[in-house]
Parts: sequence; C-alpha cells; structure tokens
Amino acid sequence: MGAIVFIAAGLFLLILSMMLVRGPGRAQRAWRKVAEELGLRCDEKALELTGELSGLPIEVKVVKTTEGSHTDFKVKCDADCPKDLILGKEGPLWTAASIGDAVNYESGDPWFDDQVNARGNTSFLAAILDSPTRRALVYVVSELGGLVCAQEIRARQADIVKDPAVLTAALRSMVRLANAVAIIEHEIPGRLSTIVRKDPIAAVRAQCIQHLGGQFPQSRHTKQALKIGRRDRDARVRLVAGKNGDAEGIKTLQLLTGDNQVRFELRAEALDFLASKLPTDQSGPILTGMLGNPLTTRVIGHLARMKYRPAAKVLAARIPDAESREVAATATALARLVGIKAEPTLLGLLEHDSVDVQRAAISALSLVAGPMGFNKLRRLAARKSTPSGLKKLMQDAVIRIDERLDPPAPEESEDAPKPADD
Repeated sequence: MGAIVFIAAGLFLLILSMMLVRGPGRAQRAWRKVAEELGLRCDEKALELTGELSGLPIEVKVVKTTEGSHTDFKVKCDADCPKDLILGKEGPLWTAASIGDAVNYESGDPWFDDQVNARGNTSFLAAILDSPTRRALVYVVSELGGLVCAQEIRARQADIVKDPAVLTAALRSMVRLANAVAIIEHEIPGRLSTIVRKDPIAAVRAQCIQHLGGQFPQSRHTKQALKIGRRDRDARVRLVAGKNGDAEGIKTLQLLTGDNQVRFELRAEALDFLASKLPTDQSGPILTGMLGNPLTTRVIGHLARMKYRPAAKVLAARIPDAESREVAATATALARLVGIKAEPTLLGLLEHDSVDVQRAAISALSLVAGPMGFNKLRRLAARKSTPSGLKKLMQDAVIRIDERLDPPAPEESEDAPKPADD
C-alpha cells in the first residue's frame, strides 16, 4: 500500500513539474530571450516587454480578462506618419478604434487588397505600398490581427505567446511597417518611381505612374518613371505612361493602337485618348496617318466627330480597296466633313455590293444631297427592282432632302402686322 502511495505522489510531482515547464515558466524564458536578443526590458512577472527597436518605442504585454488572456503588441510610429492613415481589417482592434465606413484604396495587387483595408491619402498609400511592405502588412494584419491607426501599429494574439520566434518576427515586421509609413511628402515621388521600376505587379506599376503624372508632373522622378513605363512589358502600363501627352507618349500610344498583340480595349483606349485629349490640329494628322491600322473604323469615327476636313481626300481615296465596314463608316464621315461636296462619292456608293454601305450612303445623302442626289434617290425608290428595305430608306431620305431644299414657308402669326391698304 505504501508503495502505491509513493508511486502516485511521484506521478503527481512529475505532472506538476511538466505543467510548470509548459506554463508561465516557458513564456518567461521566451520573453527573456527576446528581450536579450532585441535589447529590450523584460518584466518576467507581468510578462511585459518595453523599450525601443530601431529608435521606435515598443510595448508587448499580456492582458488578462474574464474571457482569458491575450498578448498585445504596440509600436509607436514616427511623427511623419499621417494621422489619418489606416491599414487593417475588421476585427477586435478595428472595432475598438471605432473606424467608420469609407472607400478602401485599391493598390492593384488583388492578393493584398483582399486582405487589407487601406485608407488615407492615395498618393501616400501608393508610395508606401511596395511589394515588401504589402507582404509585411498582410502578415501583421492577417496573422497577428494587426492595425495601423492613429500613428501606432497594434496587434493582438490570442493567449500568451510563448514562442520567441513569433515574438521576434512580430516586432520586426511591425517596426519595418512603422519605418515604411513614416515618409515625408518630398520623398513620395522617389518612392513611386522606385515601385514603377521594381514592382512585380503591372497594375501596381500603372497606379504609381498615374499618381506621379497627376500629382507630381514636374518631378524628375516622374520623367524617369514615364520613360521606364513606356518600355514596360505590360501594355496597360505602357498605355498609362503614354497618356502623359508629350511627343514620346504620343508615339507610344500610336504603337499600341496598331499592335494586334494588345487587347482591343487597350488599343481603343489609346486611340480615344489621342482623339479626345489633343487639339484637333495635332490629333487630326496623327489619326489620319493611322488609317489602315486595326482600329481604322474607330479612327474614321473620331475624324468625323472632330470635323478634321483634311482627312476627307484620304478617306475617299481608300474606298476602292477598303472593306465594307470601313466604306460604310467613310460614307457617314464624308457627309460630316465636306457636306454636299461628298454627294458624287455617296451617289457612287449606292451601287456598292454591300447593303450596309448602301444604307450608310442613303443616310448620308439625306443630310447633304442637293437636287442631283434628290432626283437619283427618287428614281431608285420608284424602281420595282429596288429591295423593299432600301426603298423605304430612300423614300424617307427623299422627304428629308425635299424639306431641306424647299422648306415650307413659316405660318403667319395672327399678331403679325398686316400690309397697309393702298
């Protein structure tokens, strides 16, 4: 019996000692090790680390509540960190900070944007969110439950952190973030330019070019970034850089519009920019020179809208060898560009093989034709051999031309003065 009691007591002492090793004693050794490694003060009894790391005040402590214990981390940012900067996601710290609803900044990196809400000055955010900082932020926010707010970086881990590697990694990442977000305004262009040069994600590079061109157009960093962007392997980045509008940018956009390897929507956007943002005397010759590229029909539409009349001869000369879609667009454009002078060409298109071209010619003639066009359309509309669909268009065009050439006299008003009797 005594042996059994002795064995039981021994097992109890063994279990107790194991619990002590695995409990607070292990945490205290871990925190003491981190304090020695990073040069911090350690209160082993309270489990608290304080001091400075890379010149920034830090604090780590265990907080006990009725619901259990958790480990809180805090790193004070430099005074250059904007007070309105917020980086984090919904969670206990986010709720405690009473952060309201607002639009989050989209960096262009989907992996980052899905995991971190970013709010603040957009050019500042673009400048600080380089690839290493995005990775560090995802770690601090997603793994540590962290939040950058009110010039502090806070994080919270459930229970007592007893792994010195976790403590060290958390503090180093938070300090790196604190340094990254403490930049002054004149450093922003340089940071943006560096991201354009180095970031692996095209949408991020394009975003930074937009900020440079919009906010810092005269900076030497902007000029460097635009030069790099125009040679970027990604068409979207080249497009954004080309929109700068100088001679090199225009050349970049022209090359994009004629590149069949580039997605249609990007080529169209480049063309639309050239047509809408440049003065007509500058964009007109450029667009006329682009006739024959894959976006020719769109080019013709812009030339017509701009009323760039010098393009009319070039358009008319292209008709014999052009595809039907281009010819139809040309018919509409010529009516806008040269008016009744386009009548002979438009009348000739009534004999075109394509019904779409014939329709376009009839519509154009209804706007500009004179007596010659009026008589030709009336004769064709009266022919039995004319297809019914075209006949109806011709009849409507004849009516419109007649109204335009011989408008009805205005009705006399009852209040109009009457001629005096002789």
